[in-house]
Amino acid sequence: MSNALVPARHTHATAPVLVVGHATSSGPSHVAPQRYSLEWSGKLTNLLTDVPTYCQRMMAVLDNYYRIRGRSAVLQFVTDHPELIVVLLEAAPALARYFGPTQRATLQLVLDPEAEGEQELVAHVRTTLPVAEALERLDKLDQGWLLDRVGSVSGLFNVNLVFV
Repeated sequence: MSNALVPARHTHATAPVLVVGHATSSGPSHVAPQRYSLEWSGKLTNLLTDVPTYCQRMMAVLDNYYRIRGRSAVLQFVTDHPELIVVLLEAAPALARYFGPTQRATLQLVLDPEAEGEQELVAHVRTTLPVAEALERLDKLDQGWLLDRVGSVSGLFNVNLVFV
């Protein structure tokens, strides 16, 4: 068994917490996890050294849902912003719900056109839908799913349509 970092949802106004549980071949176990608070006290050595490993493992999971263009750049960005992992995992079924399950979106790190010099991770969704219908579905995705996550990933993640 090995330790695996699992993002934990925080329900009160304390620092976010990552839970370290034991991973088995059947997945993470949450029996008696150790909790590490994300304090700014400099005691994050163990947590910070495990975040790149966690993100690298999660990239293998994301491969099941996305095509990843520029893998090393995406991995570095996700390692710098591990809060994106949960959003990306939640985005895959949301994208399938609004645009159909037949096409996997492509993840790519791009320069944010609205913020000079900033980068964002974009899920490019290929569609053959008529433009008006695709834009309507994108608006529904924004209203029904993406805007609820803006606080956690503001400026880090976006969805783009690619008409084919």
